[in-house]
Amino acid sequence: MRIETLKALPGDLSILIEQSELEGYSFVRRLREEWVAGRNQFSEEGEILFAARAGACLAGVCGINIDPYAKKSDIARLRHLYVLPVYRSQGVGSQLVKSCIESLHPKYISVRLRVPNAATGRFYEKLGFIQCDDSNASHVLQTSGCTFSAGNTQFR
Repeated sequence: MRIETLKALPGDLSILIEQSELEGYSFVRRLREEWVAGRNQFSEEGEILFAARAGACLAGVCGINIDPYAKKSDIARLRHLYVLPVYRSQGVGSQLVKSCIESLHPKYISVRLRVPNAATGRFYEKLGFIQCDDSNASHVLQTSGCTFSAGNTQFR
């Protein structure tokens, strides 16, 4: 599995869009629509979008934005994590999230996200996120003074 930084959307993103919509998710399509419209191209300082590839096949995506719900520029939001079902339970999602966390700009003090269900929440909790009580986020990872190593979040 290879993780790459994206500066443009890959042409094969349509595979992820189609599969995610079969599962009832619209956020991968939103990723493309917002990118094409210029509303979100992961181009602000500290923002980044990653792709996971298995050979030539696009297996998943995930990115970091300034959290638009936080109204503070030092809080990041993990966005658009999606992994094709055939690549799940193989560490692809974890690798994408870890790449996002490892690439965090020093300006960020935390990363927030919102999950659709408890099973997804448990996935993030295994990566060090904790549940939070916020109408715009279900989980948060404090990043001030933390490093990401050997699959575990470690605080200095």
